[in-house]
Amino acid sequence: MKAEYNNEDHPRKSAAAEKSTEGGKKSSIDTKKASTAKGEGKGNSDAKNAFLASKGGGTGAGGAGGNGADASTVDAYQTLIHDRFFSQWEQPTSIPTEHKHDFSTVLKITIQRDGTISDFGLAKPSGNPVMDQSVLEAARKVIKIAPVPEGMGGSSGYTININFELE
Repeated sequence: MKAEYNNEDHPRKSAAAEKSTEGGKKSSIDTKKASTAKGEGKGNSDAKNAFLASKGGGTGAGGAGGNGADASTVDAYQTLIHDRFFSQWEQPTSIPTEHKHDFSTVLKITIQRDGTISDFGLAKPSGNPVMDQSVLEAARKVIKIAPVPEGMGGSSGYTININFELE
């Protein structure tokens, strides 16, 4: 099975990592480009510049801001999420082998700051009800995971999409 992560709450530089786990399972993590907070102090008049200079201030560009989690923390937490959900997933055996690669289901998961799974649902159904139900059943089994690391997600938690594919 293959998992891809797409997280909108904690975007960072594009990265693709592939990981082999037990039983030949593969997962790849795909995240979006980072957004950075910028602080710019622009002087727009001679009077303002003179005032700032007299107070020991300046008109130069400010430093980049942000207090997000580092990439290794994000990767570790996404791997933890993957492992918990995929360990509960029983791949459907009723789908013929020649059609296994035809279906993928994207599950959207919302995790509260304390690690409680507060919501989940199909972000993109596969079109096969057996496949989709197997993914939802796995999600029902996961009630809580480790708390969301500091700097990830928002005040209400962390949301991530996981792509389930049969192999």
